[in-house]
Amino acid sequence: MRTAGSTFTITSNTVLTAVWLFNVAPEPLSVRLARCKTVITPWLLTINDYATVSATNNKFQVVAIYEQRAQQQLSACEGLPLVENGTAANPNAGSIFGVGYSYSSYEGACTTGACTGGNGGALLGDAGNGFAGGHGGNAGMIGNGGNGGAGVIGATGATGATGAAGLAGGTGGTGGVGGTGGNGGVGGFLVGNGGNGGAGGTGGVGGVGGTGGVSASPTSPSGDGGVGGAGGNGGAGGNAGLAIGTGSNGTNGNGGVGGISGAGGVGGIGATGTAGNTTGGTGGTGGVTGLPGLGGL
Repeated sequence: MRTAGSTFTITSNTVLTAVWLFNVAPEPLSVRLARCKTVITPWLLTINDYATVSATNNKFQVVAIYEQRAQQQLSACEGLPLVENGTAANPNAGSIFGVGYSYSSYEGACTTGACTGGNGGALLGDAGNGFAGGHGGNAGMIGNGGNGGAGVIGATGATGATGAAGLAGGTGGTGGVGGTGGNGGVGGFLVGNGGNGGAGGTGGVGGVGGTGGVSASPTSPSGDGGVGGAGGNGGAGGNAGLAIGTGSNGTNGNGGVGGISGAGGVGGIGATGTAGNTTGGTGGTGGVTGLPGLGGL
C-alpha cells in the first residue's frame, strides 16, 4: 500500500503483467457457437411464423432471415455465422441452421443409384430433395422434409430373335418396370410439413419384334413387338412433425406411366424374285400404370 509522498516504480515485470492481463486471447469460434446453441434451442419455441416465412421466401432466404433474427435477439449469438448449407459433397446441413442439399443429377457424394436428399439444419432449415428414386432428407427441429425423387425409367425390352427359315421372328422382350419413387422426408420435430413422395418411373419400352425368317413363299411373318413395362410405384408422402409440431403429411407420389409397346418386326424375305412380306408383326401391349405410393402415417 502506498502512502502520501511515496513513489511507485514500474519495472519490466509490471509491464509484462499488464500486457498479459489486457491481451487475453479471444474465445475459439467453436466455443462461442456452442454457447449460442444452448440459448437458441429454447428460443425456437417462440417461432410461430415459419409456415408464413417459408411460403413467401425460398428456403435459403428463410434460414438467412432466422439467422439475422437470432443474432439480433440473442446476445450470445451476435455476429456469429449460424447457417451452414449442405453441398453435393456433404449434403447434410450444419448443426444450427441450414438447408439440406437437393440432388438433380449425379454429382458429389452420389454418382450412381438412388440419391437421398440432405437433412436440414439440426435446429432449423428445410431438407433437400432426392434424385433417381432417392428419399427426401429429414428436417431437424423446425423445417420441411425433402421431396422424394422420381423413379427411374424402366429398361427397354430386348429385340426379338430373327426367325428360322420360313418362321416368324421372335417376340420382342417386355420392357422393364419403372423404378419406385422415393419417399418424402420427415418434417421438423416442432414445426414442418412432410415431403412429397416421388412419382414412379415410366415403364420401359417393349422390345422390337424379330425379323421373319427367309421363306420360299412371299409371306414369311415377322415377330410381334414386346409388351411395354409396368410403371413404377409412387413414393410415400413423408410424415409431418412428430411431437407438438404443426404441419401436414406429404402427398403420395403418382404411379409411373406404363411403357410404350414394342414395334412389330420386319417381314421375312420371300422366295427369289418375289417381294418379301413387308408387313410388320403386331405391336406389343402397352405397359400397366404403376400404383400410387403408400400414405405417410
